[in-house]
Amino acid sequence: MTTRAFFLLATLLTAVPAWTLDLKGVELGKIATRTQLTESLGLNFGESYCRMHRDMPPDERAGSYRCDGGTTIEGVHAYVEVTFTSTDVIDQIQVNLLPGYFDQIAAAAARKWGKPAITRATLRNGFGAQYAEVIHEWKVDGGSAALYQVDPSDVSHALLLLKSHVEAAPDPSKSRM
Repeated sequence: MTTRAFFLLATLLTAVPAWTLDLKGVELGKIATRTQLTESLGLNFGESYCRMHRDMPPDERAGSYRCDGGTTIEGVHAYVEVTFTSTDVIDQIQVNLLPGYFDQIAAAAARKWGKPAITRATLRNGFGAQYAEVIHEWKVDGGSAALYQVDPSDVSHALLLLKSHVEAAPDPSKSRM
């Protein structure tokens, strides 16, 4: 193998992108600033529950907390809920979407995270009614993203869920001896 071919192969092998799960620049498993969360995801920190927990010192919090807001994704209006650990790390981002835009959001997610695993299933409720479900799923080190559509003929439900799979580190100040 020539030196040129070796360097070309080495470049190709190391140029594989490291995928991260983020929504509009807000990454799972990271701490984001209030400004970033407000500008990117439209989170409402004026809402008392969110503000109360976000302003509280981490050691006084009773666990995870959630903030919500509204944003647009690919020009589609969406309601966003972000779940934080007690240390302000983003654990989950849930986006409720208008189902008529499922294909548009699925295409944008595939451009961002690559080809998804696609699952189709039939769900049945307690009354025997059946609903078709389509799930597009991406798995990345430390997390996963799933785009759900329940009953494509029904305009009531589509959901994008980004979930961190990284366990929160134990707080050394609370260890017991």
